[in-house]
Amino acid sequence: MSIFLIKRNVAYGLELQCWLLLLQLFFVLKKDSVSGRLLIWKCSIDMIADSPLKGQGIGAFAAHYMDYQADYFQTHPNSKYQMLADNVQHPFNEYIYLMIQYGVIAFIIILILMFFLLYCYWKCPLNETFICLLSLSNIALFSCFSYPFRYPFTWIILCVCIGSLIKSVYGIMFTSACINRLFGIIVLGCSILLIISCSRSTKSELQWKMADSPCLDVKEKMRDYYLLFPKLKHNPFYLYNYAATLYKSGEDKKALLVADYCRTYFLADYDLELLRGDLYKSCHDYQNAIDCLKQAAFMCPSRFIPLYKLYTIYRETGDSIRGDSIAEIISNKRIKIDSPIIRKIKEKIKLDRYDFNVLCE
Repeated sequence: MSIFLIKRNVAYGLELQCWLLLLQLFFVLKKDSVSGRLLIWKCSIDMIADSPLKGQGIGAFAAHYMDYQADYFQTHPNSKYQMLADNVQHPFNEYIYLMIQYGVIAFIIILILMFFLLYCYWKCPLNETFICLLSLSNIALFSCFSYPFRYPFTWIILCVCIGSLIKSVYGIMFTSACINRLFGIIVLGCSILLIISCSRSTKSELQWKMADSPCLDVKEKMRDYYLLFPKLKHNPFYLYNYAATLYKSGEDKKALLVADYCRTYFLADYDLELLRGDLYKSCHDYQNAIDCLKQAAFMCPSRFIPLYKLYTIYRETGDSIRGDSIAEIISNKRIKIDSPIIRKIKEKIKLDRYDFNVLCE
């Protein structure tokens, strides 16, 4: 037993040193990435504070986070995080993600489960249970900086390790034939339901992929997207693509209805705000178009496209004062990642201002 304890302590020590080394390397080599995650966690904490006990519901992060990020930059216009902000769909922390959706109560339940599993290991410190505990501790630490539960393999490891730890202490319960049969029936039922759900989802996804085929003409695409709506109406990415396809086909009002439906219930997203801005502009609703583009600009302050779209609207509506203000911002704006689009935008602004000055003279 003493040899096992020594090996166990050495393993824990090595694991802790590896994690500390990785964290140090991460902070040194990926300083901007670390700062970006700090911004995400700041805004995520605000989300938790707005509904701490019960959370904001399933899918709440995707539906609301980017609005919180936009609010942050509205209240902190000179923030050091401006150049690091991006379009975000996960907080890179499973515990924060859990609390946003299900509240602090769910987090407390997870903590209770963790202590219970530690108790199980304490009651039965064997090689098998030690390996299970080590695997779970790695998942728990990795969950602080990423999203391991998006991968099915993590769930399999989690279930196997938890089952082994519980069985090591309460194994007598698993020897009962009735309990084994009941457990088997429950697992079988859940597996059947999961297979049915996955097969339906896969079928719909494949139909969606076929609807996006470049071989189809516009009418066929619209027909396929329309038929898929009852099956995929809760998928925000399908709704975004549906709205974008409708927009390309010239059905602006229908596209706006789909985009607004997606925005209201499922997704706060930089690209969706740009699309809504274009749709409102096509429908000559300039005020709503301006509101959408401003929101997109606050969501990702380092981006040039929403500012340029705002500039074109102000020029079209004859608002030269606001147009000149946006042109000044674009001209002096720091470039995060240079691209041909950004160079064209800056050249266009420079040319417009030059032409305006020549006319004034």
